[in-house]
Amino acid sequence: MLKFLNSFLNFYLKNKGRILKLSIIIIVAVIFLFSEYGLLKRVDLILTKKNITGKISIQNSLRDSLKRKIDILQHDSVEIERIARVHYGMTKPGEQIYIVTDK
Repeated sequence: MLKFLNSFLNFYLKNKGRILKLSIIIIVAVIFLFSEYGLLKRVDLILTKKNITGKISIQNSLRDSLKRKIDILQHDSVEIERIARVHYGMTKPGEQIYIVTDK
């Protein structure tokens, strides 16, 4: 055991500069990769941003299509008449409805 400690101490004393440099490099690498502002966190944030940006784009498209539909329903009397006829079975006064069935 004493021989092992003596050889370890000699190795440490001979390579003190290298061990110190290696320790500093390892500590900096760990901090760079795994800290709160590290590389892995940054990559995760970039992927999350890309995902959220895609969802926002989809929601904006949906919003725009709904705005167009609202505008059509507020201003287009032909579309209002079509919806009243198709969905609610409404007719104009004096109009006759013919139901066609397949045989």
